[in-house]
Amino acid sequence: MKKIPTVSVIVPFRNPDRRLLRRLLEALRRQTRSPEEIIMVDDGSRGNPGNEAQSFGAKLVRLGKGRSAAAARNEGIRYARGDILVFTDADCEPAADWVDTIASALADERAEVAAGGVLIETNTRFSVWAARLGFPAGGNLGFEKVWPVDSRGYTTTFAFCNCAIRRRVFERHGPLDEDIPGAGGEDTVFAARLVAGGVRIRYTRAALVVHAPCKGMGAFTRKHLDRGRGNYWIKRKVQRVAPFLGLRLWSTSNLLRTYWREPDLAVTLLLLFWAAFCQTVGFLAETIRMQRASR
Repeated sequence: MKKIPTVSVIVPFRNPDRRLLRRLLEALRRQTRSPEEIIMVDDGSRGNPGNEAQSFGAKLVRLGKGRSAAAARNEGIRYARGDILVFTDADCEPAADWVDTIASALADERAEVAAGGVLIETNTRFSVWAARLGFPAGGNLGFEKVWPVDSRGYTTTFAFCNCAIRRRVFERHGPLDEDIPGAGGEDTVFAARLVAGGVRIRYTRAALVVHAPCKGMGAFTRKHLDRGRGNYWIKRKVQRVAPFLGLRLWSTSNLLRTYWREPDLAVTLLLLFWAAFCQTVGFLAETIRMQRASR
């Protein structure tokens, strides 16, 4: 009889919105297939929000001080015992069949990593515009309109807010780069390493998580400054960035084709240009910081 792979869900967090954290934990408790374990990694939060995670039966790992999302995930993996490592974030709400669907995507031995779909909540006009841009994991534009997906369902990347990785793959190609300081870029860098090593990533839209919306212009700006810092590390680690620039042009054309009938398309495009500007600023700021650190 074939052994059913065990599943560990790993969630890093730092100073999370407690309402969203509770929503995540409740969603994990309602899964049609319960994971064998849920590991919550507190990356230096204030006020012990992890106590609530423990009340839901999750294992709590405390790093003690803020390090990085990559470090938190690495630590969670060290504690995990599952054959399949499933990841999401503290501001996400998985669908009821999420664990079952994303683990089943790896039933085919040719698939070693699974990338799921992300739907961003749109409870304000601003969140509608921001969700169209394709961040994260395709957003409401759609993963397959931001990243290439071939006719067999295979792609070249994933986002840690919704993915699953076979333990043996991580043991062969890990750990994540802990010198990437923020919560952005580490998934793209790791995915590029996996693809270069011959690992196959299957995109499974049905493995869905709902992501909390962007709360406003300030949060949007900070997020894309962080993305720009992550882009510095993508360039430094992956080096060949021309394909990423080509994909950004392609995804922008997909955005135009998808939303060209919308009367507020101009606002969406303004946000897209602002995101690009913020990412450029973030990239330059991280470049300067690293140059100073190397002196």
